[in-house]
Amino acid sequence: MAVTKGKTNKKPSLVVNAYLFSYNFIQILGWSYLLFQIVNFYVNPPKSQSLWDVVKYTVGIFQNAAVIEIFNVATGLVKSNLAVTIQQVLSRVAIVAAIVFIPETSAHQVYHWP
Repeated sequence: MAVTKGKTNKKPSLVVNAYLFSYNFIQILGWSYLLFQIVNFYVNPPKSQSLWDVVKYTVGIFQNAAVIEIFNVATGLVKSNLAVTIQQVLSRVAIVAAIVFIPETSAHQVYHWP
């Protein structure tokens, strides 16, 4: 007779569920607000601002808030692979950081043609 290992189906507490729901709900609100900003930018384009000028703070806040996902996995609140979660979150944060810190090439002349 084969012995199977039983998995414990331990349900998260009400507090954990409330925390995860709140975190995800706030993320939904933030990314929805970002979508609103993008649509509004194209429907009512401002004269003196670029799209990035309009959305940079929202992107920065809600993309960097995704670092909380690493905490959630590390503490066992969310069942996921920690290494994969770290890679996914930090790669997205790094892309946003690179966009923020790369100087605008349109403001600098790079090539000097004779």
